[in-house]
Amino acid sequence: MKRFWHWRAWGIRAFAGLLLWCGAAVTAAEPKVAGFDELVVYKPGTMDRDIPGIDLVCDPECGWQADIQPTVHVHRYYYNGDKEFQGPLLQGGPTIVSACHPKTGKRLYAQINLPSGAPVIAYNEHTITYVYSDRRVVLTFKGKECGEEVVMTYKPGKGLSRVQRDQRAQRVKKHQQFSDRFPLTRTVKDAAKSVGTTVKGAAGTATEAASTAVTRAKDTFNTLPGIQQLQGLGKEAESRANTESLKQAAEKATDKATEFEKTIR
Repeated sequence: MKRFWHWRAWGIRAFAGLLLWCGAAVTAAEPKVAGFDELVVYKPGTMDRDIPGIDLVCDPECGWQADIQPTVHVHRYYYNGDKEFQGPLLQGGPTIVSACHPKTGKRLYAQINLPSGAPVIAYNEHTITYVYSDRRVVLTFKGKECGEEVVMTYKPGKGLSRVQRDQRAQRVKKHQQFSDRFPLTRTVKDAAKSVGTTVKGAAGTATEAASTAVTRAKDTFNTLPGIQQLQGLGKEAESRANTESLKQAAEKATDKATEFEKTIR
């Protein structure tokens, strides 16, 4: 009986751990970034409708063969962190993807066939994923030094984590639009704006009031009896002090000139 309860408790813990691991794997999604110059696209010679050009090759055994020129995608900065960025509008078709192995740094090349469109490109420490609206093209980097390889897989949909993230964003947007339809919400927002404007106006009024009070105190002080006479005496004292300083400087200069003349004689 004790063994039964022991195995039951162990099984519950294992199941809970599995649920936590699956939840983390499902909800994990790379953060969105601008992705400047992450992907460089080199287009081959194109035809009139901007589709990849075609080379006719004569095979001695099979005869003439139509070879479609591939586009080259260079992921210059992979791997530099988990991220997602909006890729450019791609013409699709045969494509050679060039990127460095995230573990060894060796540059690898993979030949894939991409759909047309503007996919979101996702980086993580194991894969490069072209995410379209209805499918994904995943490049998985495997192996270690001297055994690196790239494996390509096609998967349906955008991925559960991205779908859940988009659904959450849509729910937040709909909730915001729904709440804005009610007069109470608009009234509260208008009241908040009015309060902010009132606070700014009060701060400006307080500043003007303080400035006005200081100016009035200064004017009142100047109109007190005897203040103007004291101010006049103060100005005269400053003038006399300046005149006395100039006089002393002139006397010192005269004494130095007299001593200089005696030395010459």
